[in-house]
Amino acid sequence: MRASDAARLRACLGRAEDDGVVKRELIAALLVLGAPATAAAHFGSQTYGVVLDDPTSGPRMVLTSYGLVVHEADAWRYVCPVRHGGPDAPPAIASGDDRVWIVTIDGVQLVDARVLALSDKFEAVTVVAVPQLAATDDGAVALVLEGKGSALYHLREDGPARVFGDREVWQDVVSVGDGVMLARTTTSSVVEFAELALDGTVTSTDSVSRLAWELSLHAAPDGEVFAITTDGRTHLLMQRIDGAMEIVFEHPDPIHGVTRVGGRTLASIRGVLHWIEDGAATPTGAAEQITCLGHTEQGVYGCSNLHVYAIGADGEVTEPIFLMSWIEPPTTDDLSVDDAATCDFQWRDLVAETGLEDPRPAPTPTAPEPGGCTTAPRPDAWGAWALVLFLIAARRRR
Repeated sequence: MRASDAARLRACLGRAEDDGVVKRELIAALLVLGAPATAAAHFGSQTYGVVLDDPTSGPRMVLTSYGLVVHEADAWRYVCPVRHGGPDAPPAIASGDDRVWIVTIDGVQLVDARVLALSDKFEAVTVVAVPQLAATDDGAVALVLEGKGSALYHLREDGPARVFGDREVWQDVVSVGDGVMLARTTTSSVVEFAELALDGTVTSTDSVSRLAWELSLHAAPDGEVFAITTDGRTHLLMQRIDGAMEIVFEHPDPIHGVTRVGGRTLASIRGVLHWIEDGAATPTGAAEQITCLGHTEQGVYGCSNLHVYAIGADGEVTEPIFLMSWIEPPTTDDLSVDDAATCDFQWRDLVAETGLEDPRPAPTPTAPEPGGCTTAPRPDAWGAWALVLFLIAARRRR
């Protein structure tokens, strides 16, 4: 690497650290240049859940690993993460009446289908500290990491209320009846569960003796509650039966999701849909790879890499209710110059990774000012770009 190249990149990196916008744009440019880095950043799957549903006209908002996509004026419009403060795939939960609670790097906030704020941000609850949200009749519940323990906050339009605190770290929360259920793994090979009323009163506790590393809770549309976990070798499905959690199924392959359809348990095992009955799994015969299962007021859905499908009463995969190819470019007219530029990088990242056709003209490369920065490196400067990526990674590890 030439000394001039190194000096220029150190100057660029210094500007990136001083100017948050420049830093975000620089990282976005690097991700577009390197496909493996982009894939890793987005965890493989592009779609993984409908988060807002209109009972009469179908899904209104889909959360993808690149950001939110909103259906308005007969079009699916990409919403750049810069609009809600990021990250690309924030925790979000529908709250009825075309409203969504969304967690950003700045705080949690209630927004409408256009991602316009309906409440002030609750800055104490940020994406760093909120593993999960759960919907309630009058708002949502946020599971928050506090110090070495955790807490529950009941979120409403008029403000949040801390309703529960514990010195233990609870890993997931899900709505159950008029309250919520918490779950956590322990170092003593026990998985613990607790049900709470919305005022924080603990109404019941339960435990299952089993070594577990990861844990997620799932509520089915018929009120059944499941937990998915693994001990590192075997993947386990637990179900609440007669008020107690029990292991109902074990499999060596990952369980990607679970729900209930027509009174039967439907699960995705390594992307293949199976009926789970009497401790055994039977493939449904669906050819589509399904990597998540969920439900809205209109019914059960399953998501794949680039689609969201409706799931029929017999477990069949029916018509797609969302395709990544339907997404149209974001609107940026109301954004500042810096935010519009960031939004453009985020949109082109999505296009490059998913193969979407961008109806907009490609940007015209501009020559850098003498001694300035550019996102179009010379052919002999690829080593310099590697240095930028290394320096950024080193600083993030500190």
